[in-house]
Parts: sequence; structure tokens; C-alpha cells
Amino acid sequence: MPEYMTVREVAQTYKINELTVRRHIRKGQLPAVKIGGRVRVRKEDLERFVTPVSVQQKRLIVPPASPEEIARRKALAGRVDALRAKMKPLGTSTPELVRIAREEEEAKYERSSVVTIPLSDLRRDLSAIVPNLTQPVFVTQRGRVKAVLIDIEAYNNMLDELDDARLAADPDFQASVAEAQAGGGKPLEDVLSKYGL
Repeated sequence: MPEYMTVREVAQTYKINELTVRRHIRKGQLPAVKIGGRVRVRKEDLERFVTPVSVQQKRLIVPPASPEEIARRKALAGRVDALRAKMKPLGTSTPELVRIAREEEEAKYERSSVVTIPLSDLRRDLSAIVPNLTQPVFVTQRGRVKAVLIDIEAYNNMLDELDDARLAADPDFQASVAEAQAGGGKPLEDVLSKYGL
């Protein structure tokens, strides 16, 4: 009669996690059976599973390059070397370049008299910032704008200005206004009320 082991016994014997044993069973790599509703592994199957198998490595055989291919590769390497010789070294590291770029971005905002605040400060000081919004506040994270805080009245005014600009560019609106001003068609007040003005 074959001898069986529980998943826990297999895990303890080989000092691995039970989930690892169950994963091998689920993938079909380790044969198992259910006896009385519990998963069991035959010792013979377990020994076959853990027995090392000699792995034969396949050698990749690359044919030697032709003389034309060698000449092409040498010419390409020469062109690359010539381009590198023309290039000047940067003389700075990547983190330094990132720091300089962030400082330049922050300087743009400072010159435009726009308020910027790091996201971490916003979370801490939000209750103090919101009641005192006098101009838009740009919320930044790692030097990049993530959000803009703006007073609701200023926001509504901005939307009104955008609507006015959209209407001014609308050819139907322009034609209706021109016709009303010329005295033909509907009165100007009716045209404006039609467009919500």
C-alpha cells in the first residue's frame, strides 16, 4: 500500500510554505489525491517531483560573420566613435539635471506671481488656505502641477468669459446680432436672450 503525506507534512519536510506545495499541486506539477476530503501526496510522486533532472542546455550556434558583414560592423562602429568624439561631455549628473529643470519650472511660476504649494503642505494647511483664496493656487507634487485651487466666484466668472468667447466665435450668433443691428429680423434683446445674455 502506498504511503501518503499531507500538504503540511510535505511543507515541513522540505522547509517550504504550504501555499507553495498547494500551488505545485494546482499547476499539476506535483500529483496529489483527495482522501476523505483532504489533499494527500504519495511519497513516490513527491520523490519523483524533487529528484533533480539533468538539464541539457541548447547551444546557440551562430555562423561566423562574412567579411562584408565584419566590414559593415567596423564602419558602423567608426561612425559611432566619430559622433561621440564630436559631442561635449555634459559635466553633470542626471539628478543634477532634474533638479535644474525643476528649479526652472518653479521660477516660471514665481515670475508670473502665481501661488504654488506642495501637495504635502496643502494636506496640512487646507483649512487655512481655502477661506483666503485671492488668486489661483497651483498645487504641485515633485515640481509638477497636480491641481489648481480657485475661488468659486472667480471660477464662475472664468466660465462666463469662456462662454462669451465661444459665442463671439459662433457664426450663427454673429449673423443674428448683425441682422438685429441692421434692423431686420428679431430685436437685439430677443437675440441676446435666446443665447442667455
